[in-house]
Amino acid sequence: MCRRARRRASACWPSSRTWRALVQSLTQAQRPRAIIAARSLGDIGTGPSRAESLAAPAGLAVADMTGDQRTHAIRLVEEYARNMRGELAEQELGRMHEAGPALIRFAWAGPLEPGQPHYYRLHGPTLLIEHDNTQNDANHIHSVWHDPRRDFGLDLLRAHYERGHSRHHA
Repeated sequence: MCRRARRRASACWPSSRTWRALVQSLTQAQRPRAIIAARSLGDIGTGPSRAESLAAPAGLAVADMTGDQRTHAIRLVEEYARNMRGELAEQELGRMHEAGPALIRFAWAGPLEPGQPHYYRLHGPTLLIEHDNTQNDANHIHSVWHDPRRDFGLDLLRAHYERGHSRHHA
């Protein structure tokens, strides 16, 4: 259970006002970069067996957003971080600011209309936040936070073998 849910009857994900304001503020020129699919992806895209999804951020860079959009994007990251223990949240936000918030990209999949199945992610050098709301008629949210530089779910042994270990023992 997240910290916020223990304090009050509240979900462990950001207010829909924050991400909805960001996605609805996208201009016609920004939408082709921000919208990665017309339909929701159907689930969280990352995981230990899907390292390629961590390789390259997709979507609209915070650097290419308007001032209000940047505010919404950073607020969204902060809302996710505030579900962590206080000291961990501060560390993660510090890493984000050190790496440069302008490098974070926002990607959306799904219709822009409220109540429809959707997926979004914020992906930068030190964070990958995913939000998926597709199950139960868009009434069941999954969300995760990864640090692409410190992902403990990587299969290091598999990577070792792929980099040439089998070449020496074949």
